[in-house]
Amino acid sequence: MLTAINQSHQVIIAAAADRQTLYYCPGCRTKVILRRGQRVVAHFAHQSGSHCAVSSEPESQQHLTGKWQMAHYFGEDRVELEPYLKTIRQRPDLIVTQAKGQVPIEFQCSAISPEKLTSRNAGYQQLALKPVWVLGNQYYQHMTRQAQVAPFVTWSAAWGWYLLFWRTATATMELWCQIQTDLLGTIGYQRYRLLGAGQHEFIENKAIRATTWQVNQLRQQIVHGLRYRTPKYMQWQNFCYSHHRLLQTIPDFCFDQPVVVPIFGDSVAIFRYCLLILISELGSDQELNQSQLFCMVEKLRPMLVIGNLANCSERRFRDQLQLVLDDWVQTLMNNGYLHRVGPEKWRVTRQIMPA
Repeated sequence: MLTAINQSHQVIIAAAADRQTLYYCPGCRTKVILRRGQRVVAHFAHQSGSHCAVSSEPESQQHLTGKWQMAHYFGEDRVELEPYLKTIRQRPDLIVTQAKGQVPIEFQCSAISPEKLTSRNAGYQQLALKPVWVLGNQYYQHMTRQAQVAPFVTWSAAWGWYLLFWRTATATMELWCQIQTDLLGTIGYQRYRLLGAGQHEFIENKAIRATTWQVNQLRQQIVHGLRYRTPKYMQWQNFCYSHHRLLQTIPDFCFDQPVVVPIFGDSVAIFRYCLLILISELGSDQELNQSQLFCMVEKLRPMLVIGNLANCSERRFRDQLQLVLDDWVQTLMNNGYLHRVGPEKWRVTRQIMPA
């Protein structure tokens, strides 16, 4: 912790603390130890054996350094370090005061469970606060897959799906935006350095390159997953069995449009196929509307590997899912399975045959 309270309940920054004074954790009110030296960032730590439900210990030097750096980055006159929010018993790393209100900043350097992440977001929601999650070096170095992105990815009209990283080595904020995933769940994105005051600097474009290798690789994954009875693939196969189809017979055009928004893992092609199965079962010349389409999606949704989209509202999920459905419906029309007969209404013109 960079801050603690003294016996007069004043918030004291560790860098300015007096070693002769007693200091306490604002959350659990137990005594804390001042640690300060040439090799460590000045901070307070709980005594060995203490159990504080508010402060997660121990903190790395990266985490302590990053909080100081971000306080300077956002402007010290607008930042409160580690404020204790008594109502929800949480301490964000910083709270930044902006024209539109206060924004909690969570600087996440170590692994965090989906349950804890969801709980912290829910706490802020009780106070009508929307947290911003900024990721540290561990995430920066290993973030390559949709499942890793899902817990922290956020959407904005300006940047699409994005992530924020704090680079302690250079004291800079980095943005990965317009995030997309391919059929195998690998992510692509654009990198920017955020300079403050609304300024940014382009770094590079990590674009996804669709290849036939990806399609072949996914087909092999399906075959191997079924051979070794991998639960993820077995649940899709069981669905196909119940509708007299086989997962292995997924048509080639289900692999078209290999780049999608990052709400899917590596199952978007399978999802398309199973949705086509449900559409086919309506029968030739039967009509399909948007409401029916979403009912079909809800049947499939429990099987979707979408990860823990902790920062994605249900409304945002449905909006992004709508984009995927629009593209898929257009593909089905191009391949002769559907014919548009009105706004958000189609007629089934072709069926896939049972296995």
